[in-house]
Amino acid sequence: SSSYVRKTAANAISKVYSLDQEQKETLIDVIEHLLKDGSTTVLGSAAAAFTEVCPDRWDLLHPAFRKLCHLLPDTDEWGQIAIMNTLLRYARTQFLDPNAKVDMHRQDHDAPFYSDEEDKKSTASGTDEYEMDPDHRLFLKSALPLLHNRNTGVVLAVATVYYYLAPIFEAQQCARALVRIVHSPREIQYVVLVNIASMAAVRPRMFETYVRDFFVHETDPSFTWKLKLDILSNIANEGSISAILREFQYYVKHPDKEFVTATIQAIGRVASRLPDVANTCLQGLISLVHSKSELVVGESVVVIRELLQKRPERHDRVIAYLAHQLDKIRVPTARASIIWVVGEYIDKIPLIAPDTLRVLATTFAKEDVIVKLQILTLGCKLHLKNPEQTTPLFRYILDLAKFDTNFDVRDRARFMRRLLIEGAGGSMFHAKANGIFLSTKPMPKTASPFEDRQRFILNSISHVLNHAAFGYQALSDWPAEQPDPSVRNPPEFETEKPKRSRRKKEKKHVPLGITPRSEEDSFYSEEGGSAISESYSSYSDESFSEGESFQSASYESGSWSGSGSASPGSGSSYGSGSESGSEPEEEKPPPPRSRQPPPTKERRGKTSSQDASGPGVPQKDTSKGSLIDLDIAPEKKSTPMDDLATAFGSVNVSSDSSAPLVPSLAPPTRTGGAHSNVPVPGGLFDSGLRRYPLLKRTDGGGLGIEFQFSRQESMHSRHHNVIRVFLTNHLDQPITSIRVGNMPTDSAEIIPFYDIPTLDALASVEVLMHIDFSQSTQPVKFEIRTDRGI
Repeated sequence: SSSYVRKTAANAISKVYSLDQEQKETLIDVIEHLLKDGSTTVLGSAAAAFTEVCPDRWDLLHPAFRKLCHLLPDTDEWGQIAIMNTLLRYARTQFLDPNAKVDMHRQDHDAPFYSDEEDKKSTASGTDEYEMDPDHRLFLKSALPLLHNRNTGVVLAVATVYYYLAPIFEAQQCARALVRIVHSPREIQYVVLVNIASMAAVRPRMFETYVRDFFVHETDPSFTWKLKLDILSNIANEGSISAILREFQYYVKHPDKEFVTATIQAIGRVASRLPDVANTCLQGLISLVHSKSELVVGESVVVIRELLQKRPERHDRVIAYLAHQLDKIRVPTARASIIWVVGEYIDKIPLIAPDTLRVLATTFAKEDVIVKLQILTLGCKLHLKNPEQTTPLFRYILDLAKFDTNFDVRDRARFMRRLLIEGAGGSMFHAKANGIFLSTKPMPKTASPFEDRQRFILNSISHVLNHAAFGYQALSDWPAEQPDPSVRNPPEFETEKPKRSRRKKEKKHVPLGITPRSEEDSFYSEEGGSAISESYSSYSDESFSEGESFQSASYESGSWSGSGSASPGSGSSYGSGSESGSEPEEEKPPPPRSRQPPPTKERRGKTSSQDASGPGVPQKDTSKGSLIDLDIAPEKKSTPMDDLATAFGSVNVSSDSSAPLVPSLAPPTRTGGAHSNVPVPGGLFDSGLRRYPLLKRTDGGGLGIEFQFSRQESMHSRHHNVIRVFLTNHLDQPITSIRVGNMPTDSAEIIPFYDIPTLDALASVEVLMHIDFSQSTQPVKFEIRTDRGI
């Protein structure tokens, strides 16, 4: 069938599975068959179906892994995304972590800022410690050229592959492509920036040289500038901090207060990451305390509090300054933050703290709830540190809180009174009061608002939405030990050329129609081998499906008669009933050339007989070598088909095709002997298909017969199926008058081949038969007769 039909079938698998999950095993068989397809049109849809139906059946991907890597650049864009997402999950289970012994946070800031040598040295230092699996390297090399794709989804998929699979220093080469697609429409830009923000939070060095590409523009929507601010705060370093701070100074003057607030938070994250610029950031934040916007003032004080908590010993004057500004600041969150700072660092301002509590006691009833709670905490700490001076004031505040309208304030006051005032006579809790109220507080963490997205895989809908979507599959951890890499080796199929003459030299066993390729013939990677040969190998191991049956054959005078049946589509990746209308040029690329031996004297002497075999038939050019050496036939092993018949006569071939047959117009062609001729046209596309024995030479008196379902379209009708029949004379004397005998007249019709007058000794002939099964599953019977009385 057409590759587009197979692609549509692959796309329908997910829908069928969602409607009836009981068909899972059947659908897995179909997916396994589609993964062996050689068409790049089909592979992307097959990978998507695999992820939907059986995402953990890695045994189905083992034989197809290298083929998928080699054909990845030739697949359609959305197929490339599906294949890379599938192989990403596969690689995490089959290869070792290349960054296991690499320091993820190592930075080489001494190197030149825009130097190319920096990346080269870093790449060498990161990969020398680990020898990567060849298949692992093959996948990375196959995906790397796709960074230049115009589709942003493909670029994101490649960046995701390198982020999770490549050494940390090799993943940096994806940064340029990601920055390029940032300048896309706003919807796409948001998705790209979400992924960049997650990458920059873990590996900021990837985007250090692209700082200016993340500056906020006037036309950027809110969901874009939030991401850009987060990226800038993560990738800032000593070389770019001055430019970033100048840009932030412009942002804090923006009329959009939400944007200004986000900028202040970004300044706090920069000061936390880079202690050398903390003082500069702190001075800028203090200047914002005098802003007319309460929102800006409140956020600035909160960020200042976080910075002071990290290094309070260097900022005594800042703490005193904030305490003096308490009367001017009316934002509840800002006032609560300043009160907390005063209470936390009482030892640094012992004279200012009691006076601050006195001022707050006068406005306690008018304060916000969050401010009242901090006033109670400040009074408790002063009561424990300086009881002589502050205890009466603390009791007064407790009395005010006892009748407050908010139950949280009342409960806090009742707890403190019972613990500190009424339990002062020796209560167990009073002895632990210092540990409860004056304990050392943990250092604050200035986390990015997008940090929690790291739990989801990049470039997934769950990562964008920040919650697990339906069908989300987490990425597995790296294996502790290297799994067996031999599972990805294709099975070796050897064939042997039949002995045409006793004087010919015996040929070596070579793969069917495939020879080793030179370096000039390499496709995409020198390590990957031949992508074409791997795609062909998937057709070689097909076997007949269950339910095939063969009846015994009987001998008649002057003829062999037998019966057999082959289910349509069995034994080949394409069924006999669906061969018409196929597109052989899309099935797989042409195979590599096989080297032909120089013609022997026996062949040279029979050139005239070849020319006389029939007009209009192209002759075989043995001087240049054909694309497929049809003289090489596979050595057949004993299979259930050996029981087909003791003689060749009635051949039963069942199919689902429809349409009648007419007498054949194609003359037979022969190889070897006096009737030598070129192979039947169409053999180029049938080279990867399997031949099936119909008659063994021991049962046919020296005549052996094989058949093959052809991919070529019938010349008579689109309903006809082309069957290639191969007859070989294994005797030392010729067999004459080979012809088709009785043919059915009820349902199916047969277009027979021309009579073969003589089949010389040790010669073979290939003929075509055109069969229309007329939508019947019954066997088609016919006879092949000779003049021999055996």
